[in-house]
Amino acid sequence: MPVIPPLSPVTVQQAEAGDAAAQFTLADHYRATAQPEKMLHWLRASADQGYPQAQTSLGVLYYTGEHVPQDLAIAHAWLVQAADQGDVEAAVIEGRLSVERIEDEVRRQRELTPRRP
Repeated sequence: MPVIPPLSPVTVQQAEAGDAAAQFTLADHYRATAQPEKMLHWLRASADQGYPQAQTSLGVLYYTGEHVPQDLAIAHAWLVQAADQGDVEAAVIEGRLSVERIEDEVRRQRELTPRRP
């Protein structure tokens, strides 16, 4: 099991003061220490401020359904925001998600379309 260093009081103060990077650092710490409620709190705070890494992380959580109910529309929205800011990882995942959503929609339409003899 990896050794997780304690949180720096300065980082905590910065996060509480609204620093998005510090909020992301706290989210990462709470993810590593298996505290999902605290992780989600700080991740959302950072993502809401437009921090691309937090937006990507939140998008991935909604994509996979880890610690949150799976919701591909919400995942897509977070990933697009991060990708629009130049986050390459978000752009790749968003592209994959878009293709999956299109394939699912085509499959669903085919299932609903009556077959002709």
